[in-house]
This record gives sequence, structure tokens and C-alpha cells, in this order.
Amino acid sequence: MKEKTTSKISQRLMRYGALTTVIAGASEASGQIIYTDVDPDEGGSGVVYNLDLDNNLNRDFVIRHFNQPSAEGNLDFLVVGPTINAQGMVNNSILAFSSDGFAYPFALNEGEVISAGKAGWNNELMQSMNEKSCLYENDNWCDVDDKYLGLRFKIDGSYHYGWARLRVGDSGSDWLIKDYAYNTNADAPIDAGETSPMSLADVFKSSVQVISKNRNISILNLQGDASFKLYAMTGQSVIQGAISQSSYTINAGNLSSGMYVVELKDMASGANVRRKVML
Repeated sequence: MKEKTTSKISQRLMRYGALTTVIAGASEASGQIIYTDVDPDEGGSGVVYNLDLDNNLNRDFVIRHFNQPSAEGNLDFLVVGPTINAQGMVNNSILAFSSDGFAYPFALNEGEVISAGKAGWNNELMQSMNEKSCLYENDNWCDVDDKYLGLRFKIDGSYHYGWARLRVGDSGSDWLIKDYAYNTNADAPIDAGETSPMSLADVFKSSVQVISKNRNISILNLQGDASFKLYAMTGQSVIQGAISQSSYTINAGNLSSGMYVVELKDMASGANVRRKVML
């Protein structure tokens, strides 16, 4: 078996992290959603995947495929379970259906709410997703794509809710985890598949400021590399350049008085913003 722990948060989202926190903080319902893209997707026969929802280098859940010979034939089943913490406690749990002492995690659809109000939170250490190509009718993860595990885990003693998106084929050995996310607001819900409350382009468009004063044009609140062009109202580009810091000043002292248009392009998202300025 090979074990892998993914702690790679989307680099583009990290660049906007502080600003996204401020914007998302205005919405108590959504909170800040921390999203992690598993790139490349991971899984397969015999793979053990350590799922670290908050990327703090401590695994929160384990997804594993068993593929071993036995007296009853080849063991072929995919399971998931919470981890045991340093104090020997199992604080994390998974939305699942329980039957005869066994737990079967739900394969949630995109948009389903994951919250304290949902029935079925289960902290069994080995919960069956796909055993012998879903030989048993309670298994929910057989030949499904873009379905979600509903997850609950503790940070500093408080519950947080999250999801993990997987594809599982007919056999439990044919599986991949694609991405996962959680809500940083304690006890706040999250929808299956919900990512950042605002896209990179949305954050760029709502945050950047352009101020014209004393024939200088100040560009503020940039969170990454950008390019700019200054257009006269005739459509002619009169000044252009690149920006690699959070603020930048365009010296327009040599230009005629009048109305101009500043066009900014965010290099990370490709988003464009245009602002009119008066010189």
C-alpha cells in the first residue's frame, strides 16, 4: 500500500486568502470556505489516502482500499473512517446509514446541506463504501461520479463541517478523490460542492480601487500580478505596463486633461476591470 497526505491548497486561492476572509465574513451563512484541489486526483487499488481537511498536517479521515486474498476469496472493498486523536478519542464523523452495526456513508449530491441538523452522523472507524462491487445493497458508492462525503470534524473543540468529492467505479479498487473543502465558521453548515463564497475573479473585481488625484492614478488592493492600460476616450492606448505589488501609481502628468479609462487585468484569474478617471 502507499500512503499519501495532501496538504496542497489551491495556490491561487491562497493569494487572495486574507481578502477573501474579509469579504466572506460579511456572510454568516457561508463563512469562509477553504477549498483544496487534489491535483492530480488520487486513489486506486490498495491506496490509503489520509484526508487532512484543514491542511494542518494532522489527518482527519482515512479512505482506503483493501485488496488482499483471503479464505473467502479476494477482499475487495473501499472504506472510509475518522481518525483517533492524540487523546485516544474519535471526535470526527461521517454522514452515513447504519444497519446491523455497520455504517454505510451516503453519496451526497451537489448542493445537499451538511450540518448538525442532518441525521446519520457516525464515527465508526471503518465505514463501507463499496464492498465486492456493491454486493450488499446498503453500499452507496458503486459506479458513481462527483458524489460527496459529508464530514464533521473538530478544530479547537468546536465542530466544523466539510465535504470530499469522489468518483468510484463498479469495483472499490476503481476510485479517486478529486477535492475537498470545509467551513471555517464553527458549527456553520456547508453545501456539498460549495467552494469559496467568491471566485478569484469576483474578489479581484470587488477589491481593486482606482483613484485619480493630482494627475496621478493610484491602483490599490491588488493581491497579485496584474497588467494595466490607460486609454483616451478615442480608444487609443496612451500608457501601459505591468504591476507586481499591491499598489501602484501611474504618473499621468504628461497627458492632456480629460476623461480616461484604466483597464486592469488580473494575471491569476484573467479577470478584467475598467474604471473611468478624470485628469
